[in-house]
Amino acid sequence: TKESVSQKGVSNCFVSVAPDRWKGEYFNNKNLQGSPSMVRDDGNGFINFNWSKRSPSEGCGIGADNFSVRWTRTVRFDSGTYRFTVRGDEGFRLYVDDMLKLNGWYGQSFTTHTINIPLTSGNHTIKMEYYEKTESYEKYGVAIAELSWQAIPTPEQLTAQPSQQKESIKDQNRVQQPKDISEPQPAMPAPQAKLTKAMQKNPGVLIKLNGIYR
Repeated sequence: TKESVSQKGVSNCFVSVAPDRWKGEYFNNKNLQGSPSMVRDDGNGFINFNWSKRSPSEGCGIGADNFSVRWTRTVRFDSGTYRFTVRGDEGFRLYVDDMLKLNGWYGQSFTTHTINIPLTSGNHTIKMEYYEKTESYEKYGVAIAELSWQAIPTPEQLTAQPSQQKESIKDQNRVQQPKDISEPQPAMPAPQAKLTKAMQKNPGVLIKLNGIYR
């Protein structure tokens, strides 16, 4: 029946998400207001969405414009400094352990923002909020949201890299060294040796060797 189909569709719009995966809460407004229209598992990789001018989910009642999303995930990091990169077309906010680190909650075309954040070893909560709204200055409004990070090498690691490269080059040179031409070469056969010696003494003269003039 239509009622059962509708109920099934609604149940698919809300799922339980493990803490180490992205919990995506989708709102059919640009301000994360009220209850989400959809909660889904958005994986355990980097956030990388390009909806262009489409809806994240028409079936769950989310429009192609004027929507917002909150992603939350617990990630284990080694101790160090990490460069977080947010790329997107419209507004965003990035939190680490509930502390606001990047604030781009305003209308903007596709832009890249980065920040270096020192982290202790262990679990940290990463949260990104995003909204899409076609602004008056945009000829074509698109919805793009991306978040990634990478560890920044320490000065000690950067110092060690050149020496490692030198050792690698030395190893290659040891393998690729040309053969020493001073090594003893195999002796020529006796007749050939006689011919060579005779030709060196009498250049341009034919010499008979084994019945054949050479």
